[in-house]
Amino acid sequence: MEKKENINVKLTIEQKEILTSLIGPMGSSEPEVLRSIFLAWLSEQRILSEIIKKKIINKNG
Repeated sequence: MEKKENINVKLTIEQKEILTSLIGPMGSSEPEVLRSIFLAWLSEQRILSEIIKKKIINKNG
């Protein structure tokens, strides 16, 4: 299992309401939903694929 670290995030009331409304479709808790949103954004920005590509290149030398 991956090691996880807690971070504090400040949200507006509206952002918190949106986060809470996504419990179920995007995860079973607020931290899980926020993690899903973060990973989806990274993927959408193609940042995630670039990170994975660099790790593969570095691993293969």
